[in-house]
This record gives sequence, structure tokens and C-alpha cells, in this order.
Amino acid sequence: MSSDNDKPQSRIKVSFIITAVLIGLVFLGLRLLVSYPQLSAVYFQVTMQSSADDVAKVYYDLGEGLSEKDSTEVQIMGDQRFHDYRFRIPKQVIGSVRFDPLMNQGSVTIKNIEIVSGFGKRIGSVDPGQLRPVHQIKKLDIRDDEVTVITEEEANDPQISVSWSSPALSGYFSWAFCFFALRMLLEFLVVFFLSVCFFWLGLRRSDSMPRSLLVLVSQYTCNLLLLAGSLVFMLFFLEIALTYELIRGADFLFVHPKYKAINQSINSNNALIAKNHPHRFVDIPRKLQKEPGTTRIAVLGDSFIWGDGVDYDNIWSHKLEKLLSRSFPTVEVISWGHCGWSTKDEYDFLTLEGIKYNIDYLIVGYVTNDTSFGDIPQLYMTWQNSSKLSIVRNIFPYSFDFLSSHLNRLLEASLRKDHGYVNWENLLYAQENLFKYKNLLSKISIYCSNNDIQLLFVLTPNFCDNHHYLGHFKNKYELIIPLLNETQIPYINLLPSVCNNFSKYSPYELAANKANGHPGPLVTSLYAEEVYNYLTKDKVFNEIVDKNRGSIKRKGIE
Repeated sequence: MSSDNDKPQSRIKVSFIITAVLIGLVFLGLRLLVSYPQLSAVYFQVTMQSSADDVAKVYYDLGEGLSEKDSTEVQIMGDQRFHDYRFRIPKQVIGSVRFDPLMNQGSVTIKNIEIVSGFGKRIGSVDPGQLRPVHQIKKLDIRDDEVTVITEEEANDPQISVSWSSPALSGYFSWAFCFFALRMLLEFLVVFFLSVCFFWLGLRRSDSMPRSLLVLVSQYTCNLLLLAGSLVFMLFFLEIALTYELIRGADFLFVHPKYKAINQSINSNNALIAKNHPHRFVDIPRKLQKEPGTTRIAVLGDSFIWGDGVDYDNIWSHKLEKLLSRSFPTVEVISWGHCGWSTKDEYDFLTLEGIKYNIDYLIVGYVTNDTSFGDIPQLYMTWQNSSKLSIVRNIFPYSFDFLSSHLNRLLEASLRKDHGYVNWENLLYAQENLFKYKNLLSKISIYCSNNDIQLLFVLTPNFCDNHHYLGHFKNKYELIIPLLNETQIPYINLLPSVCNNFSKYSPYELAANKANGHPGPLVTSLYAEEVYNYLTKDKVFNEIVDKNRGSIKRKGIE
């Protein structure tokens, strides 16, 4: 028959076993934090030697073309020794890859290119024959499975195209995860066994370690587990809510992956159209010389004209062309736009390439970030990209994205006012920068006047100044309009029209799609209609059209 002292003793043993389990779980969590990022990582690994210390970059196409945001770089050593350089790439289907072995003049020898996991396990490989010189490569010689690359003199952007076929990652990571889980289980059992031994020895030697201390350790561990469990519980339900779209992030801070895929598909289609254009615009290729009697209008802009997030027919310059073609059959509208262009970039294109197209009328679509000269850096929070947070990011991807993006917005509005897109754009309207912009506007005005090109600026807000965006466009336009007046540039301010028509609409409802805040079909139609109405009443435009028509008649008489 058991004594009364045996019951407390039994409860203490159960408490210690629970504590041993918790210690094992804590250890397992720490191991996951360290090891899981390597398990989930994929690298483009290049074994090569270089003649100079430099930077190498890998660009990968996820459906939006090759760009800086979809790239990764590493420092390389010019010690003429072979090193393994790892470029992290996403676990997604990659359309194409470009490898820039150097940023300057020099030479490299490539021994091997493989796709490897974070633990160095080989997933796939790239044969030397899959490498093709693209830009500023003087020599690419393949010999004995080694590739020698020599760049051109004064090279600043040498490029190699990689004939790419995405390796099948799903099968590899399924097996890798199984082995990883088995190893974690074994390590947990080892830690659990050692913890049980520790507490067992504590009970046997109560003089050297009081039982009260062991109980205290057990209680604190249980409390920590309850706290961690509550956090996990909250993230779990938030993940479900975001997965089934019960919650939507404000202002595109969180976008469901299925809408990202739709947006990517739209932009991929636009990119295919752009590939057929000599300047990579989303427009049909145009001849340099216009047809006799034709009045040629060029609409010059950035992503609004490239069509970020909308299909070809919903780009506002294409809608404008359709409207004009009904009333003015001899008018041609060409679209010049690239994502990220500023007015400075647009002016450079006009003077270097655009002038060759013999245009009569230039419409510049103004967007609030167009005052950039590239000398004010955009700073963004990066803590959320830390590999130490990979385990949370992989287990609760939606919740992590949602919470981190909203936290960053809060920090940018309070403690880190030098970070974030909104703060960066506000810096573009500093007095010093606006002074430079006024000089640029003056150059554009003079250049168009000297080349007999009628100029028009169109201020294109993509939503009304309401909700928490009160004054977003109005305040900036009040700084830009005086500059346009001083440089004698005609302009249309579309903000009143947008507010009159869409004051009850949120930016989300007026957007290109549910993953892209660029202007959608409702707004682009309004842009086109307002510009069309302006042109039909513009005396100068009608005189240009009549003049070009008259040239045909005169040639016919002659």
C-alpha cells in the first residue's frame, strides 16, 4: 500500500517528464531556426576563378522579365583560385537566367555550375554548352569542360545567357524534408533522454540540487510553452483567415498569392508583346517615318504607359488611339513607356531615340514619382528577410507577410521616416529637387519647341484624394503646376475629374487588379476620354492635323 509521500513524489516525476519534453521541444525549435533555412534554400552555385576582385550577379525571370528586384549578387575574389560562389534563387519555376560574371573588365574561368540545396546536395546542373555570350563578352571559350570568359575592354555590364530548364525541385525537397524530419526526431529523443537523466539524478541527489529548484524550472518552462502556444494558435487562425480571404491587407500591403499569379500572368503577356518592339515598349512596332498625311502623337510615360497590371487594350494610350481613330483617321498614337522611368529617363529617350520617329505631338503622362533623378535612394525594411525568421516565414507565410508588412508601414510612419516608398516620394518634392526638375522641364519645353513638337503634360492620379490619402495628389500637384506654368508647358490636371467620377471608390476598387495598385480600366478610360476631349478642342492640334492632310492634297495636285 502506497504512502501519502508517494503521491507528491509521483507528481514531481510527471512534472519532470513534461519539463524534459518541453526542453526537447525548445531545443528542436532552436535547431529548426538554424537548419530549416538551409533545408529550404536553393542556390545557383558557380565554381570559378577570377582575375579581379569584383561582383557577380544572377538574374532570374519569374514571369516579369529580368530585373534588379529578381537578382542576387556575391563578392568574388581575384586570387586566381577556384571558389564556390552561391547565388540564392527562389523555389519557383524560373523562365530564364542571366549570369553576369563581372561588373568590369576582366576574365573568369568557370569549372562547374550546379543547382544545390542549402546543405550542398546537388539538385541539377548547367552544361558549358548552355552558356551564350550576350553583352560585352569578347571571348567565351569552352575547353575540357571549363569555360573561359574574357570581357571587352572598358566593360561595365558583361552578360551571359544561360539556356535554362528549371529542375524538378518538389521531388527532391520531399525526400530532403523526410530525412530532415527523421534527424530532428532523433535529436529530440536524445535531448529528452538526457533531460530525464538530469532530473532523475536530481531526485537521487536532492542534497546537491533541491527539488524546489527543479519544480521551479518545470513551472517556468510550462509558462513559456503556454505563451508560445498562444502565439502559434493566433498565427494559425490568422493564416486560415488570410488563406480563405476573410481578411484583406490595406493598400496592397498583403496580396494573396493567387492574385499575384494573375498579375504576373498579365505582365508576362505584356512582356511578350514588348519583346517584339525594338525599344521593349508594350506597343506594336512603328516605322521611323510616318505615312504621308499622318499626324503622329507619342504618349511618353512610365509603368502607366507600359501597362503594369492591365492588358494591352486597357492601357490608356491605346484607348486614346481608338477614340481618336474614329474622328481623326489620319492620327496615329504611339506608346513609349517603361516601368520605373522618370521624366529624366523619358527626356533622354526622346532626345536619343524618340526624335527619330518624326512625331508632331508629345503627351507626357506625369506620375508623382517622376521628379526622381536617381540620386535619392529608396530605403526599405529588411528585418523580415532574415534567415533566422525562415521557419516562421515558411510555416505561416501569409501571417508573416501580413504582420511584417503592416508593422513596417507603422514604423515608416513613426520611427523610420527615412524608409519606405511614401517617405521616399515625399523627398522628391524637396525644394532642391524641384529646382532641378524645373530646369529639366525647361529643357523639354525648349527641345520640343526647337523641333516643332507640340507638348502637353497630363497629370494622372490613379485615385481620388480621400480616405487616409487626403491631399496625396493635391499637395504634390500644387508644387508641380507652378513649374509647368513657369516653363510654359500646357497641362491637364485630371485630379478634379477623377474625384468627380470616383470619389466613392477606394484605391483598391480602382486598381489594375487585386495585386496591383496601378490604374485599372475605369481610370484608364477616364484618362483617354479626358485627353481626347482636350485634343478635339485644341486649336493647335486641329491645325497640325489639317496641315498634314493638306500636304497630301498638295502633293496630289502637283
